[in-house]
Amino acid sequence: MKKLFCCFVLLLTMALLFSACGGSGTTGGAGTPDQGRTASFTKIENEVQARASTQDEFAQVSVGQQLTVGGEARSGDDGRARLEIQTVGTLIYLGPNMLFTLTALQETSQEPFSRLKLEIGQLWIILNGGSLEVETPTGTAAVRGSFMGVNMDENGFATTTCLEGDSA
Repeated sequence: MKKLFCCFVLLLTMALLFSACGGSGTTGGAGTPDQGRTASFTKIENEVQARASTQDEFAQVSVGQQLTVGGEARSGDDGRARLEIQTVGTLIYLGPNMLFTLTALQETSQEPFSRLKLEIGQLWIILNGGSLEVETPTGTAAVRGSFMGVNMDENGFATTTCLEGDSA
């Protein structure tokens, strides 16, 4: 467990350094919204709810429903879902008791970029192009062309697992 925690701290430090150097292209106006990129629920199991913004009420989602930037999704005790980001075919699998916000769907000068803010719970990402960041209350994990899992537990401890490729 100590080795895993040390690896997480190292990865978190690298991500912070990378983002401070402008590696993700999300600051200074480099990224712009791409109207062709959408995020849609492609599979729903049990209780999974979403809302377009924090001013809206949560409601049960259905297959095909889109989640827009600024929108939030949450799952119940037995809820699971698959969210697909179109144009690159990125898949995000949402676990039970999870809450996240979609904070960016951008097209930079070089590649598609997406960002999520995970408050609690677990999600897994299959990234088929571009890059994706998962912000948690304790740090940010980034993945490029790979598979990554992120878990944020109720005690504020985040665990990131890179199953293939590069993550920071």
